[in-house]
Amino acid sequence: MKGDKKLWSILNDKLDNLRASSRLPQAIRVAETALDVAKRAFPGASMQLATSFEKIGQLLDQKGDRSAAKTYLLKAHAILEKVKPPDQFAIFRSARRLALLCDNLGQSEEAIGLYEKAIAAGTQLQDLPYSDLGTMLNNVALIFRKLGRQKAAEPYYLQALQIYEKQLGPDHLAAAGDRLESPRGSERVHEVQAASVVAGWARRQRVRCARALVDDLDTQRQ
Repeated sequence: MKGDKKLWSILNDKLDNLRASSRLPQAIRVAETALDVAKRAFPGASMQLATSFEKIGQLLDQKGDRSAAKTYLLKAHAILEKVKPPDQFAIFRSARRLALLCDNLGQSEEAIGLYEKAIAAGTQLQDLPYSDLGTMLNNVALIFRKLGRQKAAEPYYLQALQIYEKQLGPDHLAAAGDRLESPRGSERVHEVQAASVVAGWARRQRVRCARALVDDLDTQRQ
């Protein structure tokens, strides 16, 4: 058992070096060997076993084989959900990665469910950047919009809007589109892009509410 644990550690170091040098075929072979060793050395629900499944999934995703990557990443995530005590950051990271993968595969409903898991885990992390939560909420809203379910998207936009306004302030949020062109803004492009989309949605909602109010007043006058 101790020998297998040491071997697993050695294989992971070798795997990381191969991956860093972009030698994917060799890295995948080493990762598969490391997984076999992990099954012997770390039976049951363990972070090490989850890590081995996760690393193969990441390598396959990097290779472009998303369907195969998903299989390994799902196994890793299932193990992470069983580990006691739960590592919320690991669950958050795993669920977010799987959600993005499913979204890229066109598996919208599954992506939504995984984003929900990532959001639930993320809200329990005190040091998680607010932009991470805002971006995920925005991603879920965008998926619903692509599915033609605008009403379902609204609560996610609202939550994202509240997060950005609380952290950035209304003035920053309104100027999000302009910030995309600034050098400083480019360093946080994903955050600003998400904020920009949310800001656009907020503007549309205000216009819609104003029009509804005018219609109501016209109806009352009649």
